Amino acid sequence: QTVKALGFALGRWAGTRVFVGRDPRATSNAVWVWLQEGLRASCQECVDVGVIPTPALAWIAQTQGSPAVMVTGSHNTREVSGLKVFDDQGYALSDQDARKIEAIPYEPTSAQGQLKHESGYQEAYARSIMDEPCDVPCVIDCANGACAEIVKFLPFATRVYGLDGDVNAGVGVMHPQFLQRRVVESGVPAGFAFDADGDRVFACDHTGHILDGQDLVALLACHIPVERVVVNTVTNTGLIDALQSRGVMVDVCGVGDAVVAQAMRDSRLRLGGEPSGHVLLDTTVGDGMRVMMQVLALMEQRSCSLAYLRVPWEAYPSWGGAFAYESGSLSHDDIARFEQSLPKDRVKVQVRLSATTSVVRARVEGRMYADVCEARDIITDGLYALCGNPVT
Repeated sequence: QTVKALGFALGRWAGTRVFVGRDPRATSNAVWVWLQEGLRASCQECVDVGVIPTPALAWIAQTQGSPAVMVTGSHNTREVSGLKVFDDQGYALSDQDARKIEAIPYEPTSAQGQLKHESGYQEAYARSIMDEPCDVPCVIDCANGACAEIVKFLPFATRVYGLDGDVNAGVGVMHPQFLQRRVVESGVPAGFAFDADGDRVFACDHTGHILDGQDLVALLACHIPVERVVVNTVTNTGLIDALQSRGVMVDVCGVGDAVVAQAMRDSRLRLGGEPSGHVLLDTTVGDGMRVMMQVLALMEQRSCSLAYLRVPWEAYPSWGGAFAYESGSLSHDDIARFEQSLPKDRVKVQVRLSATTSVVRARVEGRMYADVCEARDIITDGLYALCGNPVT
């Protein structure tokens, strides 16, 4: 009932047709059924594009000029599913629009909007990310997710894994060791892993070195090149130093690809990203496959390996942990007060609630390892008392 009511409100807010996509997990299919019933109850046209990556759906919203809703649990395990909403320009829903939608009452009538099933967008998106033919052999790990619907349209030599099984289970960006093994074993110059909805990407070079989102931002910034990028507060200061030493200006924003996208939009920048794998290059959301194609194109243009393109940098010592808590037992204000109580004279500290699960995420970074360890122990003790659960 809640999903139906939300679908109804989204339809009334959109006032036009709404595109709907989903990742392949079973829970997403169930949520999709309820969502389209709510959208149709608002008398809006609901266009089902099937299983498709999140960035492809945002691209559809942008090119078709219509809002879109993605049903996905993103990088989370198979039982988790939710909604990502995009406006008619392909950007994530603003807080202002979210409040408007929440205020719309559920008042369905007997009238029903039309449900259309349209295929072909997967192939169209695949064509949109291929500027030129590319023939660099690589490994692709689709995380048993929606990117499997795109790789079939990519006409270059690849070894593809993560096509059949539970999403994100032992594969994808959440388990990069799988990609690492496959790349080293196969002897190809590069490999790329995604998450279930394709908005995150990691890469691996032939030596087995993993490149996360911040590494890929650095690579693209230095080789496209661009003069200025956006990164988030989780980005290691060592990487920021490396970019600045190469003449790249760096803006720092909050966490989340929607936050990065807005910062890029405000400053009219092309490139931004996060260590988690969200990398935005001329896009409104993290777009793993588009980034992969850009990196492969650079490799082909320069006849070089991914290892050659990688930007070397020295990481500051850091620690990160997650603490599960009972849903509803903590607020953002609780976490803000806890974070304010922590010592920050020699370390950079961040404590935040996860946007998708009932988890508190904490991170510490500093120039000295001893300072990081001291802050880690204080945070671990404090969050254990606050959450009632140990660090994971």
